[in-house]
Amino acid sequence: MSRIKYVIALSVAALTSSNASAVLIATPIDYTTANLVGTAEPTAANSNASVPEVRTMANTILALGAGVTSGIYQTHDTDDYTGTVSGGVRVDTGNLLNILAGWEYVMAKYNGQNAGFVLFYLGGEASTIPEFSNSIWTSKTGNGYQISGYTLFNSVTRVPEPETLSLLGTGLLILGFGSLRRRRRA
Repeated sequence: MSRIKYVIALSVAALTSSNASAVLIATPIDYTTANLVGTAEPTAANSNASVPEVRTMANTILALGAGVTSGIYQTHDTDDYTGTVSGGVRVDTGNLLNILAGWEYVMAKYNGQNAGFVLFYLGGEASTIPEFSNSIWTSKTGNGYQISGYTLFNSVTRVPEPETLSLLGTGLLILGFGSLRRRRRA
């Protein structure tokens, strides 16, 4: 019986463990920064944008190719991010820069006279997003504007890695053989 408990404990540990990976977006940010998808320049219409309006801006950025400037939008110089975002959860805070795993994209809002929105790709990984908008938007003194909040998009379901599934399968096989052996003895 203790062997079965050991196998079950190993299986549970394998399922709950993960590779602790995280996306740390380098600063200062510009249009070559990894995981920066694109930006939406400020306008009077988007200064206090609702979640559906932010989602529309994010989908507009995702619909553009790499290195494109179109109206108020500009995309990453070389990486061609595509797709669409759905849903949206707003987080209104200036200093909560660590995002838990499970989100595909985040649209960060930077406040200031010439600041706007930046769409980052997170890929479902835990992430840290930049607090300031430099080198994209800066004040007259050359400082970047501070983040005031962000909107998270596309909650993702994590699929166990093949190694985890193999370990779970091995544990279940051992349990099955143990049960078979007990039946033969009886």
